[in-house]
Amino acid sequence: MLKSVIAAAVSYAVASDDVLTDDALSLLQTRVQKHGQRLLLEEAEEGPLAAEEEAEEEAAAAADDGTTCACTDGPALTLKRPLHSNLGGQGPDTDAPQEILYPEAGIIDGQPVSVRIWTSDSYKGKSSKNGVSGSLGRLSLKTDQRVTFKLAVVNAAGEPLQVDSLGMTFLDLDEGKKGKGRVSVTACGGEQFVPELTELTVTHDGSCSSATSSTKGTGKDNPASIEGGLADAVASKRIVSYVLKSSADGIYSFSLSSTPGFGVRNFLFSLSPGAACINEDNMPEGCAAALEAESLDITTTTPAPEEEAPPVDPTTTPAPEEEAFEFVIANGQNACPEGSSDIKDAAACEAAAPNLKWPGQQNGHWLNRGDNFGFMPPGCVLYTGWPSGPHSAVVLWNNNQNGKNDGNRAKVCAPFPAEEEEEEKEESEEVEFMVADKENTCPEGSFDLKDAAACEAAAPNIKWTGQRDGKWENRGNNFGFMPYGCVLYTGWKSGPHESIVLWNNNKNGNNDGNRAKICSGEPAGLAAEEEEEPAEEPVDYVIANGKNTCPAGSSPVADAAACEAAAPSLQYGNQRPGHWLNRGDNFGFMPPGCVLYTGWASGPHSAVVLWNNNQNGNNDGNRAVVCQLGGAAEQELEALPEPYIGVGQNTCPAGKSPIADAAACEELAPRLQYASQRHGRWENRGNAFGFMPPGCVLYTGWPSGHHEAIVLWNNNQNGNNDGNRAVICQ
Repeated sequence: MLKSVIAAAVSYAVASDDVLTDDALSLLQTRVQKHGQRLLLEEAEEGPLAAEEEAEEEAAAAADDGTTCACTDGPALTLKRPLHSNLGGQGPDTDAPQEILYPEAGIIDGQPVSVRIWTSDSYKGKSSKNGVSGSLGRLSLKTDQRVTFKLAVVNAAGEPLQVDSLGMTFLDLDEGKKGKGRVSVTACGGEQFVPELTELTVTHDGSCSSATSSTKGTGKDNPASIEGGLADAVASKRIVSYVLKSSADGIYSFSLSSTPGFGVRNFLFSLSPGAACINEDNMPEGCAAALEAESLDITTTTPAPEEEAPPVDPTTTPAPEEEAFEFVIANGQNACPEGSSDIKDAAACEAAAPNLKWPGQQNGHWLNRGDNFGFMPPGCVLYTGWPSGPHSAVVLWNNNQNGKNDGNRAKVCAPFPAEEEEEEKEESEEVEFMVADKENTCPEGSFDLKDAAACEAAAPNIKWTGQRDGKWENRGNNFGFMPYGCVLYTGWKSGPHESIVLWNNNKNGNNDGNRAKICSGEPAGLAAEEEEEPAEEPVDYVIANGKNTCPAGSSPVADAAACEAAAPSLQYGNQRPGHWLNRGDNFGFMPPGCVLYTGWASGPHSAVVLWNNNQNGNNDGNRAVVCQLGGAAEQELEALPEPYIGVGQNTCPAGKSPIADAAACEELAPRLQYASQRHGRWENRGNAFGFMPPGCVLYTGWPSGHHEAIVLWNNNQNGNNDGNRAVICQ
């Protein structure tokens, strides 16, 4: 829900008369980025350990207080055509209870819910108008009247549920000529929010807040959705949002009123936080702590025992022109033309969005506004019929396989034919996965997924009640608040956390109740019978970033097949594991042999692995040549003395000598291995640290994660080992 509100706010900024420079991006476009930057600044000033501890304490305090944020944790409720409508006994369903009942509004705590609205006051209105208008609810009220309405979110038995941070937004608050039929909305026991350029008159009386119209309106400016309302320069000025606090009986109240005028006034509303989530400086109570907790979800809760800046980001040297991904935009079509193929899924469609360009429009922008439309083609869709405005260049995913293009949209296709996999599909058996919600271990009759690659492959097939299909995210792998192994986020029914799937290497992790352990439905005993042959020893790979040739102690990967087999085992920095892409084999801007893309932290280029046959290729700095230990260099290694790893020491012991310089340290890195860590990997992340020994250094204090087995050179001759590192000698 927050994503759609953000997208709408961005569209509004473009549609309004205000001029946005490249440096004046909207708050909602950059909220997450700014949040991360703020944390980095705090770490730079106070040290990462202090910043992490402070963030964790705030998040824990918020959790203890039951603090939630309507923008991230509030329920996602959609108002559909009423099951019956008989508000105040006025009909049209006169035999039904005196209420409006909106069915199947959403899922809360795993159970479907509906929404009831009723009143005990005398009510008059045009009852046939009560119900919905587009995706919005609608209540009709005769002028010169004030009515207090009750609202409850109810389960299948009709029992009200206590809902934290219930958002409610009213739209199109305008009036007739000369102030006739002036409308007001009042809500008590909550927070009130309006956009900065509002036309409404807002007042506060104790715990109650009101918003009153001030401008004449027409039927032509009525919005059809909350996103459309926030995106429109006129409609956005007539919106008020409330975040209502949880009530003991699960019943919320609000009042609608109109001054004397002609006929009736129709009130449009949505059960979403709307305007409450468009300004970071004025967000609902609890959101600051909730956003802090959200940022903690992407970092380990176990404080790192070091105090250094994060690794230097990979170079952002622009990729050569030949590297651009091009997609086929089949305007007005329902199927992909010959020689192209369907985009795989919604995640691939979202990733493609910024690269889609239709003449006269801006670049495509992803908008999660639903996925079941009959008036557009199935699959990945680009809106082409609007050169400007909120609909221009929208990209979304349509699950309706019977959808027909209305001519205002294009089907987006991949620029290559679909691979033939029929034989493999016939031979392979579909694997069923068990979602062990809130558990730390797999139940009897199931077993752990093998590794992160298996977890990523399983993600699209994992489904939890009320959520969309699982989506893989490489956001870290050492978390104390979730179970070890393959994990699905189940505690969020919408928003950025919904249905995330990731791999957690922390074997001491404990499920906080918001996640599930993913297990294979195949009995563990059967898996053991099939694995009679001993597993092959894993191959250690050297990722020589920015290099054209393999360093000493390693040798090139043999061929394209071996490179493809290596891909899932390759991981650089904070990227996801490597993924093989057969996109050509003759490139002048990358090294020959097996290549890993390292210059992109995310997006379609991130962690691509391919084979380059061009022996004259030269690394542009955005890629790494992939090598393996041993091979042709094994005999040379046997002749070299075994390096000494002095864990916790500052100087080399008697009989051992320091490594000569940074170049020799980098060359030695792949030969270093401590205990159960992987082989050392060189990182140029600075060279003047006070908390490690001078000279060649190996990180030994981390058995896994992005600090594991880092090798670097420290020029600080006064550096003192903090115990998490080793001095390297020979």
